Amino acid sequence: MFDFFKKKTLKNETEKGNPVNQAVKPSPVTVRMNEDDRLSYCISMINEGHDSYIVGVYSYLQSCDKEIVKKAAIAIAAYMQKLDVKSILRLNEGFRSHSHYDYSRAWNSLDLDKLAVTIDNPVIFSWILRLGTFDGNGYFREKCIRRLKADSASYIYLLLRLNDWVKEVRDAAREACSDLSGLSLADLINCLGAFEKLRRSGRKDITVFNRFDEMISKRICELGPEINRNLIRKYDPVTRRALYKILIDNRMLSKDEISSLLTNDRDVQCQMSLMSLFVKQYELSVEEIDEFINHKSIMVQRKGIEQKYAMLGKPWEGLENKLLSPSANIRETVRYIFNKNGGFDSRSYYLERLDTSDVKICILGIGETGKPEDKEILLKYLDDSRTGVVKNTLHALGMLCGEKLSDLFWKYLNDDRQTVVLQAYREISAHNIRYGAEKIYDLFMSTDSELIKKKLAYMLVREQYWDRIPYVLMLFNYDDVNIRNVIRLGSKWKSSYYPLSKQQALYIKEVLENEQYQIPDSVRRDVLFNLNIAEMK
Repeated sequence: MFDFFKKKTLKNETEKGNPVNQAVKPSPVTVRMNEDDRLSYCISMINEGHDSYIVGVYSYLQSCDKEIVKKAAIAIAAYMQKLDVKSILRLNEGFRSHSHYDYSRAWNSLDLDKLAVTIDNPVIFSWILRLGTFDGNGYFREKCIRRLKADSASYIYLLLRLNDWVKEVRDAAREACSDLSGLSLADLINCLGAFEKLRRSGRKDITVFNRFDEMISKRICELGPEINRNLIRKYDPVTRRALYKILIDNRMLSKDEISSLLTNDRDVQCQMSLMSLFVKQYELSVEEIDEFINHKSIMVQRKGIEQKYAMLGKPWEGLENKLLSPSANIRETVRYIFNKNGGFDSRSYYLERLDTSDVKICILGIGETGKPEDKEILLKYLDDSRTGVVKNTLHALGMLCGEKLSDLFWKYLNDDRQTVVLQAYREISAHNIRYGAEKIYDLFMSTDSELIKKKLAYMLVREQYWDRIPYVLMLFNYDDVNIRNVIRLGSKWKSSYYPLSKQQALYIKEVLENEQYQIPDSVRRDVLFNLNIAEMK
């Protein structure tokens, strides 16, 4: 993922009036590098997955050394060719944010004709122009767009500039994007993700947008017979949803084809989009809706139930069976329908079936529909030999009583069964239950379970700062790196707003002075600083 704000930034050098030698942020190693070494370093960082270094490689296109320019261009082309649509969209958002005004201004004078001659490779030069459409300098973006006007492979880059913040750039993009005749079906489909991004943007001209929306949809429909329905799944979810809309809005998919897509597409958002478009564009019978209600996808089932209720306007025979669905969403939808029409007691329905094979779902149902007094009915199921029953009982009790059962959740946090431990932890987290740092630390030291230790570490760092800090310091160098990283978060969350007692202060200082904990000097200074501030209040 492009992380332009957290990784090392590339700094613009202006030695001898030349603003083009942008280098890695100076360090004891990099300050001694020459231009070629710095470029090689940036390229190596890109190859290791540090995408933000593409900004540094790009800056070398302005070098006075032609070999440096060629080397940078080849690296950029190699990098750009690997990007999928999602990566292109991220690059579009992140690339220009690294361009400082003074640095960006230098691109005004860059001669693209001379650059093309230096690179001496039309394919590589095209990749430079595509990246240039993301440049922070509007004049340079416009020049790149105009050079790419007839290049169908660059269409996605041009399309993104329809939302540019500079009017002249938007106008250039609109002109460059106006001819779709040279685009293949694959090119058009690859642009759909970018177009959906434009659909959600704020600067677009709605008239222009609607015209391009119509143009792209029409062109895809013309090429529709070429679409291999079995290969639609290879596209990313955003592209699939956009393609589904075009195909279904224009009735280019049969009911059987849509049903097949619903079965094979496992993305929830895609399923929702397919179902919404299906019921909107096609007249479906009650029998066809029933097939969706029994579909393997929870989302399709839910949409089917909602659609059948919209058609009938009342509950139907057998709907109550869906109260036993393993999906909380399905159960909620069914209860909503019953509540709207009255006359059905969901809580009683679950109580009557507690001692059947549906016990796990009925326990959850009581948690969702019951009252605190139902706790007494459920407690016995904590002794059940089935782990799933115990897990669901903890969740149901959490829904009914919350933090009032803090002692119970603490007990099962130290259970031998991993599933039960995780559920107990979820209830503790969901209800923001605090046990005090000392109690958490004592269990941490006594348990042999790394899973329990990790959950206790998360609980510890949520405790009040002065309460947790001595125990965080004692565990600061815990052996397991994953647990250690969680614990160390507790030293940074400074909540010195809370009052500090003399006893707490003495205990913290005692831990700080104990060499066995090997507390780093920087951490010791931070804690002492907080202590001094708190003691002054």
